[in-house]
Amino acid sequence: MLAYYDPPVDLTASSGIKFSCTWQNTFDRTIVEGIGDNEMCMVFGYAWPVDKAFTAYATPDTCVMFATPPPQ
Repeated sequence: MLAYYDPPVDLTASSGIKFSCTWQNTFDRTIVEGIGDNEMCMVFGYAWPVDKAFTAYATPDTCVMFATPPPQ
């Protein structure tokens, strides 16, 4: 599902967002990330000001966040 917000969602007063996805494997094999018959779940958005943006890598056991480098 793709969603556009006009006007943009103002997250100024918030401390972050939560995102999750689920799927049901209908194959008789393990599904991994990728394209085609594989599963990929992601969220993407623009952040302003830049110092409020971050990237995260999540697994069922952990979530690692990476801050956006400051502008040069």
